[in-house]
Amino acid sequence: YLRGRFLLNKFADLYGSLLFQSGRFARVHRYTRLFATECVAEMTDEPCQWFGAYLPNALVLGDPGVRDAVLHCIQASIPHRRVVPTGVERVVPLAPLRGPCRVLARERSASDSEFIWDISVIDASGGLIETWDGVRFRAISAASVRRLPAALLTPYLQRQIAALGHASVDVGVEANGGGRRSNRHTRARHRRRPDGKPDPVRDTCVSTAYAGDLTLHVAACGAIGCDLERV
Repeated sequence: YLRGRFLLNKFADLYGSLLFQSGRFARVHRYTRLFATECVAEMTDEPCQWFGAYLPNALVLGDPGVRDAVLHCIQASIPHRRVVPTGVERVVPLAPLRGPCRVLARERSASDSEFIWDISVIDASGGLIETWDGVRFRAISAASVRRLPAALLTPYLQRQIAALGHASVDVGVEANGGGRRSNRHTRARHRRRPDGKPDPVRDTCVSTAYAGDLTLHVAACGAIGCDLERV
């Protein structure tokens, strides 16, 4: 029910806080999907001079800044742990990797400290550029969650709830841009009962709560409720 509902625009909070990359390596422009086990990220095209003035700047396998971002964009799906890539089963380059392009990534499996992802990179026309199968990421330390941007709350809460053994519960948080609660109810009226409670969707129970400019959604097969308060 919650999949695909949240659009994350240009994500300036990612670099300098969660990610240490800068300059020619800071290529993640925005996420159009961001969850604990999947993400879709858009990469920018920023021509760089990688070599000295008397050497050719041609790159046979593509832009290393974009390739670095293809890997480190996964970090946003694991915002409470700092992860680094440690290995990969297979890399299949089909065309020189350069921006603008889009990364489609999905988590295959995870343990307490290791996460395995499959990654595909496509160009602006939808053509496949490169695939990474079975990329292994290892958690090396905890990351601060005291001031997480609203967009990172969804993957963070999804992982925390799954760690408690409630993998069937889906959760999402979105920023409302300061919109009033009454306006939000109007936009979602077709999903709600007269008393304001959301109607079940395909046997999935849904609950929504508001606090300030944030909205919290939870969904599960069975009775479920949520509350959101500013503290």
